[in-house]
Amino acid sequence: LVMGSLALYRISEPVRLRLQPFLAGEYESSRPVIWKVGLKIWRDHPWLGSGAGSYNVVFDQHRPAKFLAEPHWTHNDYLNTLSDYGVIGFGLWAGAGGALMWLGWLAVRRTRSAVPSNKGGLLGWRWPLGLFLGLTSFGLHLLVDFHTKIPALAYAAAIALALLLRAEQESAPARPSAGRWLGFIGAVAVLAVAVGIASPLYRAEALRYEARRAINNQATTGQGRLREILPPAVTNLERATKIDPDNGQVWADYAYALMLTWHTTGGDLVALGLVAEGAADRAIAICPVQAEFWIRKGAAQDMQGRRLEGEKSFRRALALAPRSPENWYYYAYHLSELPGREKPALQAVEACLELDPSISLAVTLHQQLMAIVNGIQSRNL
Repeated sequence: LVMGSLALYRISEPVRLRLQPFLAGEYESSRPVIWKVGLKIWRDHPWLGSGAGSYNVVFDQHRPAKFLAEPHWTHNDYLNTLSDYGVIGFGLWAGAGGALMWLGWLAVRRTRSAVPSNKGGLLGWRWPLGLFLGLTSFGLHLLVDFHTKIPALAYAAAIALALLLRAEQESAPARPSAGRWLGFIGAVAVLAVAVGIASPLYRAEALRYEARRAINNQATTGQGRLREILPPAVTNLERATKIDPDNGQVWADYAYALMLTWHTTGGDLVALGLVAEGAADRAIAICPVQAEFWIRKGAAQDMQGRRLEGEKSFRRALALAPRSPENWYYYAYHLSELPGREKPALQAVEACLELDPSISLAVTLHQQLMAIVNGIQSRNL
C-alpha cells in the first residue's frame, strides 16, 4: 500500500496536486464550510430533513460569500443523511447499519470460537474479521465522504456484509424455506423496479447530462459550434422530458437550450420565449426552491418583452441564492436592457464581480455600464 501510494505520487500529477497541500500542512478548507451549511440545513428541518438529494439546492440559500465551489454533497455521509432526511431518516438508516454491523461482529466471534485458529484461508476466523474491519473502515470514512450515496460503493459494502453474514453451507441440500422464497420474490421485485422504474430515470438523466455538457463545453472552451450542438441537444432534452417528466432539471435545461436556439436560427422571439417559459414553469412546479429555474423563467419572460414579470423572477432567484455571482450577472444584464436603470444595473454587476471577479461577461458589462453612467453624469454637469 505504501509503495503503491509513493508510485502514484511520483507518476500522477493529479495525485500530487491532491496530496501536496496536506504534506505542506495546508489542510482541506472547503469541507468545514460545507459541513457548517449541512448543520444549518438540518437545524432548519430537524425531523424530516430538507428532502432526498436536496443538499446542493438548499446550499445556495446558505452559501458563504466568495465560496464558488459546487459541493453537491456534504462530504460527510452521516451529516448528509441528517440534512436530507432529518432525525427520523437518520435513525432508520444508521439503526439498520448499526444492527447489521453488530450481527457481523457476532458472526466473527462465532466463527472464531467454532473454527480452530490454525486453519487459514476461507476457513479461518481471520477472513470474517477482515470483512468486518473493512466494513468498519468504510463506516469511519463516511465521516469525510458520501459513499452510501454512490450506488457502486454501497453495493460493494452490501456484498462484503452479505459474505460476512452468510449462513454456513450444509452438507446436504436443504429444502427451500419460506425465508428463501421471500428472498427470491424480493430479488425479482428489485429487478422489476430497476428495469421498469430506475433504468428509464437514469436514461433520461443521461440524455440531459450529455446535452447540457455539450452546451457548457461550447460556452466555456469554444469546443464545437453552437449551430451544430443545439439541434441534437434540444432533441435529447425533449426526449428526456417525455421519459422523466418529474425531473425539474430536465425541464430547466430544455428551456435553456430552446432560448439558445434563437441565436442560431432566429425566428419568432416571443413564441420561442413562451415555449421556454412553459418549460421553466414545469421545472419550478417540481422544485420551486431551485434558483436556476427562476433564472430560466425570467430570461424567457424577457424574450417576450414582459420585463416587469421577468424582474420578479430574477429577484426570486436572488432571494434563493443571494451569493451566486451568476445570478447577479443575469439580474444586471436584465436591468441594463431597461431605460433609466443603468445605475442599479451597475450596482448589480459590481455585486457579481465582488463575488467572482473572473466572469469575463460581467467585466465587459461593467465597462459598458460605467461608460453610460459617466456619460449621463457628464451631461448633467
